[in-house]
Amino acid sequence: MKNTYAPGAALGIMLMTYCYYIILPESRLSWGWQNMERRVLMTRGCKGACRSGRSLQPVWLLVAAFLLVSSPVAAEEFLGANIEPAKSLYLVLKDANVRAKPETKSEKIGTVRQGGHVRAAGVAKGGAGWIAVVNKDGKPFGFVYATALTSIIDGKLKKELTGSVRMENGIRCDYIIRYRGRSEVEGEPIEIADYDLIGNCREKGKRFRFFAPMFMTEGAYDLSEKQVYQINVDIVEIRTDPDTVFSTVTFYHAKQRKVVFDSVTIKSYAGKKPLPSLAAATVPEALNAAAEIAFKSWNKKVWKVLIEIGG
Repeated sequence: MKNTYAPGAALGIMLMTYCYYIILPESRLSWGWQNMERRVLMTRGCKGACRSGRSLQPVWLLVAAFLLVSSPVAAEEFLGANIEPAKSLYLVLKDANVRAKPETKSEKIGTVRQGGHVRAAGVAKGGAGWIAVVNKDGKPFGFVYATALTSIIDGKLKKELTGSVRMENGIRCDYIIRYRGRSEVEGEPIEIADYDLIGNCREKGKRFRFFAPMFMTEGAYDLSEKQVYQINVDIVEIRTDPDTVFSTVTFYHAKQRKVVFDSVTIKSYAGKKPLPSLAAATVPEALNAAAEIAFKSWNKKVWKVLIEIGG
């Protein structure tokens, strides 16, 4: 992949020449302290006029123009085609061909299989609906039509997360979130990332500890392009029947960069004023936000159970 640059060498030479003649005073100057002082002025910039008495505004305008034309533009070259960079992970919804160019008549150079994961470098410009995918080594592979893919997030954590939450009832919990692995969802193409949420809490000097399974869907929960991912925190010791566990449901809105409280599965354990949302720009931030929202959505009945089992 190559960045596309606009020509800037000639303009760079013009810039250096212009700076030299504008900034250096017309009077004779020797290299030495005076030259060092000029270099400091050029580094810091001049407010108003420099020692030569000439305004440097034209120089800074030229600098801005030079940086503008010589900086990489939005497009990148990918196998000879221009793409809009947008690195992302995708789930393959159905078997699909990989093409050499973003065209249906282009040479077939491979395939992607349903249920697999592919990484993308971006979206083809002028080739509506084509995703530029890379191989396992991160090198350009080809183009896949977008309807065969859905954007997903990687729920794997590089290290365990830690946090601390203080509730209005005076309970304070320090917690750890550990990544356990991935699980398949029966009848669905997406996978879920599983975590262990371990709480070490204090209530009026009494310490107690609890464990709660936690998961996040790595694909949009409704397989849409809205990029909304479900995060659940389960308290398995609380249930109304063998199939109904007390869960706190939140949603991570990746585009909007926030986690939003949705519901609890057993209403009689819900707090009166759950925290509506918290900002989150990354997966670790989303998991921490979901944990805090969960803690603050539980009523005293939940905490009573947790104290009894973990005291």
